Amino acid sequence: MITRTEALGQEIGFYQNACGNGLAPFDCFLLLRGMCTLAVRVERQQQTARELVSWLEAHPAVTEVHYPGLGGVFSFETGDRAASQAVVEQTQLFATCVSFGSVAAVISLPCTMSHASIPEAERSLPHDLIRVSVGLEAPEDLIADLQQALDAAKARLRLSA
Repeated sequence: MITRTEALGQEIGFYQNACGNGLAPFDCFLLLRGMCTLAVRVERQQQTARELVSWLEAHPAVTEVHYPGLGGVFSFETGDRAASQAVVEQTQLFATCVSFGSVAAVISLPCTMSHASIPEAERSLPHDLIRVSVGLEAPEDLIADLQQALDAAKARLRLSA
């Protein structure tokens, strides 16, 4: 960045360093390229999220679905932590990680991942909560994957009981 004064350059440099928003040229190129398709991707992710939410709300193994009606991220509960852990482990199309907004679907169990360092007594989220960030995959493929994961979790828990 070029500034008119050295003081302004130092101030901007401080904020770029503190916020981590000073991108390299190639990163800027990737950001600009991604911005061109952002609206289409968000629209698709939101449409897919709504289809998955509707399907999950009707599923007998799901006790609660949390979705504000916008965006591609939602969560759901099974009523059992072991069942939720099994669902996350059994999915095949979903990447298991703590991330949002990718073009690939992501699934996580926050109580064992992103929120694991928070003592259980202090955690405000349910222990069986599964978080999903929808990607660009076909909704029917994601539904089929969740169905097989819920079925596998049920069978696995029945065998271990």
